[in-house]
Amino acid sequence: DSPLVRQLGLAVDDLPFGSYRMVARDNVLVIVGRDRVHPLGNGEAVEPHREDVVRQSGLETIGWGMQRIALDEAARHEHISGGSLFGVYRLLEEYLSIRWLWPGELGTVIPQRQDLHIGERDETHIPAMAKRTPRNHSPERVDPVRQRRAFGELVIPEDQRQTRFESDEWFRAQHLGHDRVFAATHALGEWAERFVESRPDFFGYQHLGGSREQRANRRDRRHLCLSNEDVVAAYAERVQRMFAADPYRWVASASPSDSVRRGHCMCDDCRALDEPAGEPVTLLDGDTREAFDYVQLTDRYVNWWNRVAQTLEGDYADRMIGAWAYDAYRAPPLREQVHPQVGIGFVGLGHRWLNDTLRAEDLAIWDGWSERAGYLMLRPNPLDIAGVAFPLNVARRIQEDILQLHTHQMQAFEGYTYYGHWSSLEFYNRTRSHHLPRGQGVT
Repeated sequence: DSPLVRQLGLAVDDLPFGSYRMVARDNVLVIVGRDRVHPLGNGEAVEPHREDVVRQSGLETIGWGMQRIALDEAARHEHISGGSLFGVYRLLEEYLSIRWLWPGELGTVIPQRQDLHIGERDETHIPAMAKRTPRNHSPERVDPVRQRRAFGELVIPEDQRQTRFESDEWFRAQHLGHDRVFAATHALGEWAERFVESRPDFFGYQHLGGSREQRANRRDRRHLCLSNEDVVAAYAERVQRMFAADPYRWVASASPSDSVRRGHCMCDDCRALDEPAGEPVTLLDGDTREAFDYVQLTDRYVNWWNRVAQTLEGDYADRMIGAWAYDAYRAPPLREQVHPQVGIGFVGLGHRWLNDTLRAEDLAIWDGWSERAGYLMLRPNPLDIAGVAFPLNVARRIQEDILQLHTHQMQAFEGYTYYGHWSSLEFYNRTRSHHLPRGQGVT
């Protein structure tokens, strides 16, 4: 807001955050955007003047999955959905032909110009997706165990380590950011670990091993008995405490642990939640590790997510439950309709962009979810080998599919993965497809 903006009668209050308006009129150029800061990683973004409220509340940490980042450390991420900043980048790209092909000075292209002319215009740009974020796995974050297993020792040059910090700014130049953070981390196993001794009935029955101990699973990767109403009540209480403690938190994850096929409950009541006509899947007993044939578990998990979400309909009707559609529960449900307060992060495509048949299968799975859920996020698994990606020229396929998915309930995109081979231009082309102005295609 400024006297000039008010004088020109410009307003962006009715636009989504991250949007901007660019007006050139009577030798005056104005870029005015809808901005937010993000002091809470897993919560709703906060308007700039509200940051003092967050600090006074004592919520001095940010949750990013398993990491906890101090508020001061995250200061440089505050304006990641700033519409004003995106408008400036748009001006530099459109009228000065500046490009940021990869992070750092070498990837910045600034053509020489004799003059600059901007005719009269009044443009409004609204991001099509409120969440457009990467997973920036730069070289120093490569899993050393997986790396050595595949390649032996790999020395990361110091200049590549620096790229991790330069790339944060680069992602902003590509208009990436978020208004609200959608989180669907593998949350249940870690939460349930505290009940191993006190409530053994919370855990899934293993029909081959004959117990609920799940001895083949780590304590933090054990699966729950989802038909047990006490489990629903206990987790719903936890979610509501999270929302009550953090007024800016928008979503709480209810995804099961990352032991995706071993240890799911096979009691009669949980089996009754499964759809017998579901796609076949091979599961593993959590006691004996023996494999057995079964059906996809999607309907039981959607049923459970729905029951947790129903407890939010009163005081927390504007909040969400986040969950992955992943592996043994990746196929769309056949019986259950997803509650409107449940958002689904589809873990698909990724390396499947390399194969036409697998790509088509995943697009069909997405279509099935789009008929059952109102909020979908695409979260491709890594385009990498053993934690170190190689250049893969699939940018055009990504562009085509994002355009298609956006017409089928796609509300968010979490890009995966960026490992540092910037000069291939694959990352540049891939990233450009993540920022889709509403109503426009990819160029």
